Amino acid sequence: MVVIKKLRNSGFDIDIAGNSPDGIDMFVDNDYDLILMDIMMPEVDGFEVTRLIRALDKGKDLPIIVITADAYEINDEICKKNDINAFLVKPIDYNALSDLINKLMIPD
Repeated sequence: MVVIKKLRNSGFDIDIAGNSPDGIDMFVDNDYDLILMDIMMPEVDGFEVTRLIRALDKGKDLPIIVITADAYEINDEICKKNDINAFLVKPIDYNALSDLINKLMIPD
């Protein structure tokens, strides 16, 4: 929640889904610039949600950052295989997240 508060204070509009189906519905009904997704979401994991998002036209190029509590669960190869742009391990460091968002949102 601290990271979310810092993101909001930095000017980001944030929506939070309580579970995977809600997240998918929110994605369909709204336009987002970026998705932060927990791998261990209730009902459907973050990998499957990413596949569902990528299957929709507006989700093909959307930056997706996944978040995990288990550093052994994900790496760059798994991200590439699952069409995920990047990952962070909990606890989330706000500066690392901010740098990653800037990297994904502001191309070189």
